[in-house]
Order: sequence, then C-alpha cells, then structure tokens
Amino acid sequence: MQLLSLVTWLLRRRLRHSWLLLAVTSFGILASVTIMSTGALYSRALGEAGLRHSVASFSPEVHNAQVTAQNRPLGRVDYLPLKNLVEQASNDRLGEMLRSTERFGRTQPNLTLLNTPTQPVLGSPSGRPFFLTGFTEHSVLTQGRWPKSGAFQDPEGQGDIEIVIGSETSRKLSYLVGDRVFLIPRRGSSERITFKIVGVADPIDAREEYWMGAPIYFDIVPVGESVVVPLFVTEDDFFQGIGARYPTLVGDFGFYLFLDAGKLTAGNASDVKRQVLGLETDLNKVYPRTLVLSRLGRTIEEFEKALTLARIPLYLYLSLVVVVVLYFLALITGTLGRSQAEEAGLLRSRGASVIQVSGVLAMAESVVVLAAMVVGPFLAWVIVKTLLLDTINPGGEFADPIPLGLAGDMFWMGILGGVMALAVLLVTATGRARMGTLETLLSRARPPSVPFLHRYYLDILAVLTVAVIWFQVQGREGFVAEGLASQGLNVDPTLILGPVLGLFAAAVLLLRVLPLVVRLLAWAGTRVGAAWFQFSLLRLARDPIPHGSLAVILMLATALGV
Repeated sequence: MQLLSLVTWLLRRRLRHSWLLLAVTSFGILASVTIMSTGALYSRALGEAGLRHSVASFSPEVHNAQVTAQNRPLGRVDYLPLKNLVEQASNDRLGEMLRSTERFGRTQPNLTLLNTPTQPVLGSPSGRPFFLTGFTEHSVLTQGRWPKSGAFQDPEGQGDIEIVIGSETSRKLSYLVGDRVFLIPRRGSSERITFKIVGVADPIDAREEYWMGAPIYFDIVPVGESVVVPLFVTEDDFFQGIGARYPTLVGDFGFYLFLDAGKLTAGNASDVKRQVLGLETDLNKVYPRTLVLSRLGRTIEEFEKALTLARIPLYLYLSLVVVVVLYFLALITGTLGRSQAEEAGLLRSRGASVIQVSGVLAMAESVVVLAAMVVGPFLAWVIVKTLLLDTINPGGEFADPIPLGLAGDMFWMGILGGVMALAVLLVTATGRARMGTLETLLSRARPPSVPFLHRYYLDILAVLTVAVIWFQVQGREGFVAEGLASQGLNVDPTLILGPVLGLFAAAVLLLRVLPLVVRLLAWAGTRVGAAWFQFSLLRLARDPIPHGSLAVILMLATALGV
C-alpha cells in the first residue's frame, strides 16, 4: 500500500512538471499502436475482399464439388453404403458450407440402343439410362408426362421401363412419345431391356447452378464415331428395373455437393481447401477410384498467392511509418527530455540505481502505453471503417458488406506497437539515468558532436547491410520466391526490412555529413557574414546532433510521402 501511494505521488509530480513532453510522447505512442492495429485490420479486410473477388470471378458451379465413384455395380446393396459414406464424410468435412446434395447414377456408355428388337447392332447408337434427383423440378415437359416408378412391374403392362428424353434427342433421332427403344444389356446377348418414351423435356434454365455448367441430359453426346443417348428413368426403376435384373452391369454413381461460398472467409479458406482434399482421401479408403472434382482448392491457392503479393507493399509502408514514429519518439524524448537530466543526476547522487531512475522517468509513459493499447485498436477500427474501407472494391455483387469485427490480431499488433514505443522510451530514459550531476553539467558545457553510431562506425555497417539486402532483392527480382515443392510464395522477412534499413542508413549518413557541412558554413560565415549570422552558425556547429536529428525526421517524412 505504501509503494502504491509513493508511485501515485511520483506520477502526479511527473504529470505536473513534464506535461508537455508527456503530451507529445502520448501522440507518438498512440500513433504507433493505432498504425499497427490499422495494418492488421486493413490486411484482414483486404483478404476478405480479395477472396470475394476470386470467388466472383468464376461461375458458382465450378466451386461446387462433384463426387464420382466409377465402375460400381448397379445394385442398391452396393449403392446404399456408398451413399451413407458420402453423406457422412461431406457433412463432417464441409459442415455448414454444404447447402444441398443431389445424387445421380448412370450406366456405362457402351450399351447398344435399338429402335426394334431385331435391328442390326452395327451403326446403332449407345443408350445410357440415368437417374438424377431434382431432375423433374428443374426441367419442363414439352410433350407427354413424367415416368411412373414401377410401371414395368404392372401385370397389365408390357414390362416397359418408362423414360423421358431431351427435346434435341427427340428431334435428331426422330423419337416420339409412345415409341419403344431397346437396350442390349450385354454384348452378344439376345436379351433386350424395353423402354417406353413417355415424355420429352427441356431444362427450365440451362445456366442454373443445378446443372453444374453442363446440361448434357437433353441432347445426344458424340463419342468417337458413335453417339450416346441419355435416357432419364426414376431412381427406383434404375435399381429395380436395371440393377436388380442385371447384377453384372456396372456404372458410375455421383453426388453434386452444392457449397455456400458465402461461408468462405480468408480465415477458413486454407482449412476448407484441406477438407475438400481430405474428402477424396476418406472416400478412396473405402471405394478406390473415387474422384472429387472442384475448382475451389485452386481458387483458394490463387487467392493466397495474390494476397501475399498484395500485403507486401502494405507491410513495407507500415514498417516505414512505424520506424518514423519510433524515431520521432526517440528525438522528442532526447531533445525535450534534456531538462530531465538534472533531475536524473540528482536522484543518482542520492543513491538511486539506473533502473530506479529509468522507472521514474518512464513511469508516466508506461501508463500512456497501457491506455494506448486499449484505445488504439478501437481508433484503428474507426479509421478503417470510415476512411480506408472504400478504397477496397471487390468484384461481384454481395449482399453482406466486408466484415470488420474486432479480432485478436488487432490487439496483438497494437500491443506490439506499444511495446516497441515503450522500448524506445526506456532506452532513452536509461541513457539519461546513467548520467550523474557532473556528466550532465559537462554535456551541457561541451555537447557531444559525434553520435554513438558514428563513434563505432555503425553507419558503415548499416550501409553494407543495405547493399547485401538490395543485392538479394535484385537476384530474386522482388521480395518473394516461389517454392517448387509447396507451389506457394515465400516471403523473406529480411528483404521486407530492406527499405527500412535503407532509410536508416541514409539517416546515419546524413548525421555524419551534416556536421561537416555546418562547420564549413560556420567557417565561411566568420569571414563574410554578419555577427548574428556568425553566432547562429557557430552555435549550430557546436551542438549539431539535435539539428541533424530534425533534418533526419524531415527526410524520413518526405520519403514516406514519395
């Protein structure tokens, strides 16, 4: 309790005597936190908009999934376990993204179709009976009626399986309602499967998503020198009239998985891509040669590559801005904080350690950092919502706006910005705390003319580092490299920091050159200038570091504008 009272008393005293310095540093701290949070939120909004644009660039059906189990027996006994497995695996893997499912089954396209039981096989087309759930709801009859299930079992009938064909099929082959066609179930067999045409249909909308971009059921399909005739039958007739009677026949079973692209976000896109690939793996463990076809995974890969390329200039610019803000904090605390040097020296002379004095000098700033970590993300949300969101224009029409909810990445990036600002303030406070009363008076009487970086030639090291990074950038022709194994983009963080180090190198070189220029001007001014001009130049040459620091921050701000 006594420690808390002491801290409160010290904090009030610091606020009363250093309010100007605290106000300026508070602006820099809040700017650092807000900029980092803004970068995280804008990057997330850029990802959501980019994903929407990638999805809208293609028709909806190409992002659905088509499951096809090939060469399966046509019996219901084999089909039901497959159906249950696909439904369970798709629900487990895709979850709420799965809007609906349609099922289809079809024979192999090598069954000869005859107009009469005794017609020659040579030159005859092939017939392919199929069923497709939802077919009657998405088609319209132009003639006749829809087939009835089990009509072939009617004792008063002739054992015909009722079918519906497409209008183009009817026109090209001259098939009419009431005609009978005959399918040879096996090569060389004398048996015939009799079908009766009871209707002719067309798709209600051939561009509807239901048809998966290929309404191939209403026209003959050329295959080599022959054609395949699609014959729509009911699901029960497919299994009972064909599969049960001819158990040796094989065909393909498929499932159209209609996915809701609106559930796809930049956060779950990679997981959805893995789930689609995992669905095919799950099915092939039980039913080999099962295919899962969808462009969704490729679209997500293309989006991730484009997003990586789009985020690079954003991260570059944010890093430059944050560096300028941190340099601003160091400059302000180093320039305006000179008045605290006497206070620090007095505390050191009374027995306080460097850590204790640094804590006293940076106490108020630490409180500001904590407050900025809380306020900064919300301020960033307001900035992106009102000013930056309109700069993102994804293609396509969407009912919902780009989501801009508060997320953990904003607060983590804000905390990172606050920690970096606090680190700069602690370093400058430690530098002041290490000086006693004698050192303070000496530095005031004879200010240092050579900065710490120049004393140990660290500016030359910075220039060499920038040269090496620039050579790497030129060798890679950019900041990214495409991996051969992963087929993705790899970003080297050292290359991203290249422009930041470049500005730093330019700044320290300016600090090395500027004092020489000022001394030359002061020497020339003592011979040709007025007294006030000579005095100004001599004072500037005597203490060039603060003025050089101002020139550096002006250069950095100008570089950001360019």
